[in-house]
Amino acid sequence: MIAALVVALLVAIGAAIWGWVDRPSAASASAEASPAAALTAAQQVAVDLTTFDYRKLDESWARLEAESTPSFMDSLAANKSDVEAFDKRMKVISSGTVTASAALPPAADGRVTVLLFVDQRLYSLGSTTGEIQPARIQLVMTQAQGAWLADEVTVTNLGPQAQAAH
Repeated sequence: MIAALVVALLVAIGAAIWGWVDRPSAASASAEASPAAALTAAQQVAVDLTTFDYRKLDESWARLEAESTPSFMDSLAANKSDVEAFDKRMKVISSGTVTASAALPPAADGRVTVLLFVDQRLYSLGSTTGEIQPARIQLVMTQAQGAWLADEVTVTNLGPQAQAAH
């Protein structure tokens, strides 16, 4: 009887150790979730980059600032006054929709590149139906203070008026 209890105890201990060793660690589970979390954050950044109202541009900039690194905002600041002047002059209202997206595996530095297909509907002076301009956006996301932030952006506008609008 004692031998049976010892064997049962050893089997239970072995099973517990096997289960503990075999299960994914919290760090690996976090690493696996990172591209998904970066993808979700990048989708929101893409929407915020392509959604704005000429009457509320400060709100749009504030949203972007909250979800971006300082260097990302510095890169956008170079054209900010020209873009705002154009948007106000042409009374531009825009709504962006992410139609498809994918996150690449994390780079060695932990940053995640996200590729997004975005349809941007633009309304401006004389436009009542809005014009859809497809764009391809590549965002490089970095983790800071527990959040995924936009760090780099590359935008390719595919519509015929892409160069005229921005």
